[in-house]
Amino acid sequence: MKQAITSGVFAIAFVSLLVLGLMSRVQARECSNASIKGTYGFSCEGTIVGVGPIAAIGVFTADGNGNGSEVETLSLNGEISRGVFRTDTYTVEADCTGSFVSTGPDGSVIHNDFVIDDNAKEIRLIATESGWVAFCIFRKQ
Repeated sequence: MKQAITSGVFAIAFVSLLVLGLMSRVQARECSNASIKGTYGFSCEGTIVGVGPIAAIGVFTADGNGNGSEVETLSLNGEISRGVFRTDTYTVEADCTGSFVSTGPDGSVIHNDFVIDDNAKEIRLIATESGWVAFCIFRKQ
């Protein structure tokens, strides 16, 4: 009986150390601009206060150096615009959060904050412009 208890305690201790070791490796993962590279499909929805609902779908392409571009279909208060091209810059912090600035064809600028999720396969973004309530999900293609 004593040997079974000792074996059980040893097994629990081993598994606990293994789990703690894996958790520390996951938590130690650092991100950089290179964490966002390639093509992502995205969708956004929200509201611009005083204007109306906004929704978009499109493709975002990042170079891994803090620059990107997107082509989207946009619905702004029910008016549809296709093929809207934007240029983007982004900065990724070591904790996998960051900021994203999108410039439209008319020179309009939209500021955003984001977090990289799912081992850099997903980006969750929120607009930080005053009067905007908008949320986007980018998924690696």
